[in-house]
Amino acid sequence: MRAIFSLSLCLFLCSVVGFADQSSYKSFDASTLPHYDLSIHVTPDARRLEIIGTLSLPAANFPHDALELSLSELMTDFRVEVIGPEIAAGHAQTE
Repeated sequence: MRAIFSLSLCLFLCSVVGFADQSSYKSFDASTLPHYDLSIHVTPDARRLEIIGTLSLPAANFPHDALELSLSELMTDFRVEVIGPEIAAGHAQTE
């Protein structure tokens, strides 16, 4: 239940901040940012939070050797699959 409250509070605060003064963002190109598509399933009785998602990065003129994500050390069963470009497709090594 605590996780649901924390997640709800975080989403609320993000939405409030999003409605703040947006004058400096009017000329901002959002296509230069990563795009997240997440599906979140909360099971309070099992104290479980499952997240499945896709992270799409904008095209770059140079190859990336690594992508750094900061995740909780409590997270288990974390898997990464690269879906494009085709030459890099497949399961990625995680450390």
